[in-house]
Amino acid sequence: AQPAAIQTTKAAATAAAAVAATGPPNTWPKTTEAAEVQVSKTSTTQTQQFSTAALGAWSPYQGGTPSNPVPTLGHDTAVIVFCYNRAKNLERTLEQLRKYHPGNGGPPIVVSQDGRRDDVRQASLAFGEKLKADQRTSQVTHVHIHHQQQTTGNGYQKLANHYKWALDQIFYDLPSQRAIPAPPAHVLIMEDDLDISPDFYDYFAAMAPILDGDPNILAASAYNDNGVGDRVQDPNNLLRSDFFPGYGWMITRKMWEELGPMWPTGYWDDWLREPARKKGRQFIRPEICRSRQNSHSGTSSGQYSEFNSRIILNTEKILWREKDLTYLQKNTFDATLVANIKAAVLMSVQDVQSKRWPAGTNAVRVEYHGVRGPHKQGTFENYATKLGVFANEKANVPRSAYAGVVEFWYNGVKVYLMPPLHETPLPGLATR
Repeated sequence: AQPAAIQTTKAAATAAAAVAATGPPNTWPKTTEAAEVQVSKTSTTQTQQFSTAALGAWSPYQGGTPSNPVPTLGHDTAVIVFCYNRAKNLERTLEQLRKYHPGNGGPPIVVSQDGRRDDVRQASLAFGEKLKADQRTSQVTHVHIHHQQQTTGNGYQKLANHYKWALDQIFYDLPSQRAIPAPPAHVLIMEDDLDISPDFYDYFAAMAPILDGDPNILAASAYNDNGVGDRVQDPNNLLRSDFFPGYGWMITRKMWEELGPMWPTGYWDDWLREPARKKGRQFIRPEICRSRQNSHSGTSSGQYSEFNSRIILNTEKILWREKDLTYLQKNTFDATLVANIKAAVLMSVQDVQSKRWPAGTNAVRVEYHGVRGPHKQGTFENYATKLGVFANEKANVPRSAYAGVVEFWYNGVKVYLMPPLHETPLPGLATR
């Protein structure tokens, strides 16, 4: 098949390109499949300069300053939106991606459609026309690609197959076809049912150098699994986590080169949470979500919709590109967390529920024994239910936890729900 023919006029171009879904033998069948590529306006690759000299001994976490901010996301980042059969949800998500987009010179947006529903395709193409009609985004590239949905397997398996195909497309095939301005160093992964915050792009602009420079960070996410309204309060706070949140996340090309060839045939998010994939690496997440679901009718059929519906979305435009994020460096983050835990008052779950803490208390810790067992007294799941946080784990890691510690707010007091000190793998805590 011939490479996709790309037009750089305001009219959309349609072309066919041969692509292969590749992977380990016995995992991914060797298939060749035509990918329809429809491209809106492309523009010349632009490189933004960021001076690290003004920051002294620069690190990936150093961030920027008001006079020397980290660059906005450019052509070295691409956004991909996965969709299937929810045209209205897709319209809503794409409109927010357009509204908050940094503008011309910023990331191309690729919409990857599983299947052939025409209303979904039309929603994507209408979005491309909106980009072109706005002078601020008229040079932003929009690409619509079709994936031929596999005919066997359940929804989770079909979704994993779509992910594998589309991420190979965006990292490898689309750049080679010149469908997007440059080979992306990072890809920002979205699904068609997500709302985003005003500082969504700025947040990920600050995350990009961290992902590039810290080999111990696997991905950065816009989501906090415990981001319900009365359990969070600081829009400026970011944390390390051992739990992969998903729901709007950024990965590097280098990480995809590692994960792509072994990508699973189903349940990709739980697969990514397994120790064999994490290899001791963590994720960055915000305290207050920069993304949240706006629908609960997807592959999981609203499995956690009762809890997720209470998630709040940040409304403030935080200037992340000007922030010093060195507190997120592992040694610094660990030391600060240990100091905070040591200063927290040890309390029973019943006393916390009744708010029976000493006057002037800023932080408390509640110790759990074992992770699983929602009806077993003393487990994480049991105490999480009582304290109103997500009583769920994957691979024995509680959602949002770091070193087994789940931190949240309870009536204005910080709570550390955690194992006993001698079982918490943080340097400097008491040991037996």
